[in-house]
Amino acid sequence: MKTFLTIALCVSLTSIASGARDANTILGIWVGNNSEGLFIMDTLAYFETDTDKHKYNYTLRGDSLELFFPHSTQVDNSDNMLEETHNGDGLCFIIERHDEDSLVLRPYRSSIHKQHKLTSEYEYLFDSTNTITLRSIFSFKDTLLSFNRLLYCRNSSVRLEFGYHQTNRVGEHTDSIYYPPGKFIEKHLKIIIDSTKAVYLYGDKYYMQSLGLIKHGNKNALKQGYYQGCLSDSQYKGLIFLLSISDLDRMQLIRDTRDSSALEYSLDIYYNNKYKRTVGTYPPLIGFFLFTYLSFVDQEVPLVKSKTAKKMFEQFYKKRDK
Repeated sequence: MKTFLTIALCVSLTSIASGARDANTILGIWVGNNSEGLFIMDTLAYFETDTDKHKYNYTLRGDSLELFFPHSTQVDNSDNMLEETHNGDGLCFIIERHDEDSLVLRPYRSSIHKQHKLTSEYEYLFDSTNTITLRSIFSFKDTLLSFNRLLYCRNSSVRLEFGYHQTNRVGEHTDSIYYPPGKFIEKHLKIIIDSTKAVYLYGDKYYMQSLGLIKHGNKNALKQGYYQGCLSDSQYKGLIFLLSISDLDRMQLIRDTRDSSALEYSLDIYYNNKYKRTVGTYPPLIGFFLFTYLSFVDQEVPLVKSKTAKKMFEQFYKKRDK
């Protein structure tokens, strides 16, 4: 699932929160009452249950939506392409109703795509007597959201089997970091954002080297430690919008038990006179835009070294852990 959060790497903090909607397209994120979710992009789609997420190609013909694993191409010994085949299982639906707020699907079994090998609790995904109602994430908007503060953490640890170069150029600066084979790399990032638009950040040695390379083309531009910055008005407005459509009461990060090297995320948030904490390896679709936004804050907000930031983290932990 590591690639899931990198789909929107070219999207800025403000544009990701624009909330543009088109009632004539099914592109976007749709979420159901049984933890299922559907994210349809230009050429790819993700379908999610409460324990798993799969990436598909898809076709949309009239009112028929077919999700299938990517094509495989057969070639002969002369490198001539013979045919393309669907590779593996699929999900097929009839679109019974669609507007800007809801998408109603009726499953059907296809002679082309095999049935997904899912547990019995997901048999309804193939039951043609059943309909699945999904809602646009924009329909979840909490217009009365009161945001206080949040703590976003991203941690990774991996022992490299092979050597790895990370290289980046920013303006006239070009630099690289070399990680030798067998090196155990841990990267830890913590970000606090509060209702005053203040941003407080802590990054360890390897994380700040990587961030310095990304922002400045110089691995030595940022040292391990505490930093402070501030969201612009448009960036803060974007954050509030994304928080408002993320169904915070229900949103839970999902843990990928099959990948021990996966990133781990956590979110602690105070909102609407409530406190919520969730930990996992990737976000559910309802929180995809929010976590993509948070993953860019360190890159898009100007940062300066700060002693105040350390105190703000201490205060946050003291309140959280009392």
